[in-house]
Amino acid sequence: MDRAALIAKFDRLLALRGDPVKGLPATEWATALETIPRDVLIRAAIEMIRTLVLPEWADRRKDDLRPQKALEAAEAWLASPTPEALKAVKSAAKDCTAARNETFGDGHRVPQAARHVAWTCGADSAEGIFDAIQSVEEELLARIALLSEY
Repeated sequence: MDRAALIAKFDRLLALRGDPVKGLPATEWATALETIPRDVLIRAAIEMIRTLVLPEWADRRKDDLRPQKALEAAEAWLASPTPEALKAVKSAAKDCTAARNETFGDGHRVPQAARHVAWTCGADSAEGIFDAIQSVEEELLARIALLSEY
């Protein structure tokens, strides 16, 4: 994809100014990024989660590695898309569902984002990637709201 065209799409997203709590809808992310190959989107989503939201999760929950394991399983599937790798990534996604449910209201969007990426591996649609992006954005907005209250 042409870099200038991609920057123009991001500028359009910036101008939309999504919901102050939830951010932009996943459909807007999908519209802007639909022409990018799925493997590139998965790698970008993994990096986004690791960089933007996972460090705080890791600091607060040192013994809970479920989101990290889901991202590692997704990377393993990207490197070798075998049935065994797909089974491992789906298992890690299920573990992230449990982590999300256990932490609902307190950082639950981190395992939720990792789960979305994991479910996208082997799926017919790339919509999970856009849901992951929305989850990261929502988590960051929640952190901003929490800090602004205190």
